[in-house]
Amino acid sequence: MMDLLKPPTDNLYKFQAVGGLALIVAGLIFPILFFLQTGMEYLAQLRGSDEFKVHETFTKERLKTLKDREQQAVREKNELEQRLNQLISSSRVSGNSGEIEKLESRIKETNGQIESIGDASHEASLNLELKRAQVKNAETVSVNQRRDSRYLLGVAVVVIGIGLYYLLIGFRRWGKRLQRFQDIVVEKEAKDALKAETEASNEVPSAIKATPGEVAEPTR
Repeated sequence: MMDLLKPPTDNLYKFQAVGGLALIVAGLIFPILFFLQTGMEYLAQLRGSDEFKVHETFTKERLKTLKDREQQAVREKNELEQRLNQLISSSRVSGNSGEIEKLESRIKETNGQIESIGDASHEASLNLELKRAQVKNAETVSVNQRRDSRYLLGVAVVVIGIGLYYLLIGFRRWGKRLQRFQDIVVEKEAKDALKAETEASNEVPSAIKATPGEVAEPTR
């Protein structure tokens, strides 16, 4: 029963050494992969920031253009309304009914243009703010990942140190407590096998030289 509970020291030392080697490999590979991913995302974040600057400049110019068009449409509307009020207030309303309808139609068109310009300005402003929020979020994520990469580097150094410790201890115990004695046993078995082979080769010539009816004495 005690033999069943006794751990196999040979496999235990090998497992300790291999486990230490696995920790070293993990401490080297995972930080490298994380650094590569962080670097690629950082480059993507920089590219996104540059694209946002171009988009912001274009949007501001477009908003300025829309603002000028809106002011022009408002001035045109005011002029049309003044002309309409003058025609309505004049004494010859019946004779100017056709022109009044044209002015009212143009005023409606101008109001539609003003509303369209306002909607376009509002949409451009929303898109700009949305883009700004996305870029800011990407920048925050990039900063956090670069900070985490520094922490991961410290953890990797600790993991590699632990793995190196277990690797050296495992191989040292394996070689000192087991492998040395196994080498002695193997060497002794090899010597015994060589001695037996030598004795067997010496017995063969003695048997051949023995005359019929005689029994060859074994060589001692």
